[in-house]
Amino acid sequence: MPEMLEPETSAASLDALQADAETYFDRAEAALGHIPQPERWETPERDHFWSELPPEISEDASRLTERLLTLAGRIADAVRNSPLASEADQRDLMTGTKAMRAALLLREFHSWSTEVINDEDRILGVHPAGQSEDTPSSPQTARRVFANWTGKIRGILDLVTASRGLGPIRGEASTPARYRPGTAFK
Repeated sequence: MPEMLEPETSAASLDALQADAETYFDRAEAALGHIPQPERWETPERDHFWSELPPEISEDASRLTERLLTLAGRIADAVRNSPLASEADQRDLMTGTKAMRAALLLREFHSWSTEVINDEDRILGVHPAGQSEDTPSSPQTARRVFANWTGKIRGILDLVTASRGLGPIRGEASTPARYRPGTAFK
């Protein structure tokens, strides 16, 4: 049986992860101070910064990534069952987790929606939705992205915490109505 999420414990775990990530980014910044930021017109390798990290620092990133994914999985279960959290919160958690993981790997996470390519009334094609981690990110930029998403996920956790105090609304059944086969057109 999966471990139940206690929002307060998860908030503390998120805070601890943020503090440890700050230490990691400090160490990465010190180790990569000599690596120049790519120019805007260059197309650097996605591991432009990551490949230059000393092994002990990249191992820290791997451990932080594992902690992040474990915590995000527990939060996702709680968000799905929270009356105050919406599908948008689930998507934000998913996107934030991917962006934070990419930041730990010193990459930028990008995602895009499906784009219909048309000319007035004719559809010429469709550019499908997708995502990418192909752009390198400096430790300074990665730190800001990680902190930004930590704050957003903290807000989602606040909704989950507030939902714990909600019970069934007075006058409403505690279980949803069920569909009975063969009764749709009677």
